[in-house]
Amino acid sequence: MQEERIKVYMEKLKQFYRNSKDEISFYVEYVMSEDEINLVTDIVYQYLLNESYEFMPKGIFNNRINKIFDIDNRRKKGELEIIDFEYSFYIPIAYYEDYSNLKTQEKKAMFRSGEWQYNFGGNFGFAKNHNYFFELIPVTQLFEENNEKLIPKKNYFDKILHRNKYFINNDSLSLAWLLENDLTFIETIVRVFGYDKELEINKATLLEAHKYYSGGQPPNIEVLEHLFADKDCRGNLHLREELIKTVEAETNVNQNNIIRLLEDYCSHLAISIKEIESFFSFDEKCKIIACINNAIYPIFKEHKNENGNLLWSQNSLLYNINIQHPEIIAEIVKNNYMGYPDLKIYIDELKDENEKQK
Repeated sequence: MQEERIKVYMEKLKQFYRNSKDEISFYVEYVMSEDEINLVTDIVYQYLLNESYEFMPKGIFNNRINKIFDIDNRRKKGELEIIDFEYSFYIPIAYYEDYSNLKTQEKKAMFRSGEWQYNFGGNFGFAKNHNYFFELIPVTQLFEENNEKLIPKKNYFDKILHRNKYFINNDSLSLAWLLENDLTFIETIVRVFGYDKELEINKATLLEAHKYYSGGQPPNIEVLEHLFADKDCRGNLHLREELIKTVEAETNVNQNNIIRLLEDYCSHLAISIKEIESFFSFDEKCKIIACINNAIYPIFKEHKNENGNLLWSQNSLLYNINIQHPEIIAEIVKNNYMGYPDLKIYIDELKDENEKQK
């Protein structure tokens, strides 16, 4: 019965593709019915069952998905929209728009129409009855046809299995698998949901960001946008402080690529500080700059005079900002160092240095 339903949707998708103007129109306009969403939910469940996956009790499952996606807290604050269906609910990945004024049926219609469906690589679904999560894609993309036989796409199902085994069941072997085979998901939960609580995940995200940032000439600053700080759908600033603190574990006298990444991003914010239109306000940029300098200034001081294989700058980022953009330092001081008491010590050190040089 399930196979017949799958083939019906495969034929529907083929017909829709033939009638689409182009590839983009196909993905944006394809409508997933609630029946298809329920079918995908059941297919994933059957796969996990066949793999002897241990489904956790609802209380444990809810606690763990809240740890990653911060669902309950953000719903209370009105920062997150949930699309609810019969057997599952979904988080639409649309953090830069506010759809809270839409009625439930309108939200469902927008979700199915694709307006939310493919942002950031897909939406995450959470099964109500059996406590697992997965990435929602059309049922036809779960299988390949070979001589009229349906062959499951191993890559998709393996990712779903290991995501659940690590994030819900705490299986450390699955984390190693994800870091090797599913970096897109790892980056998504950090970049989109702000999950920065695990050192190994933070390291992998930063190293991947550095690879794409430094791969272009000039370096691609857009890779760093929305990584260290972002806004939710209500426009509230979220700093990824634990991600920023990861720089300490990734810096030594012979390794400074991550600290340079943070310095470059901070300099980019400082240079654009007076732009009329910006994703971040002046105050928000100062908060981000304060957070980053609070993390990297002591690391810079520790390593800059050590003998190693790398050439370190003579002046700290904080020093350069103080010279080139004193209005930023003034704003930070005025706002009680943005809540970072150590930053007062660092800024006072800069003042002492300036006095000695006079």
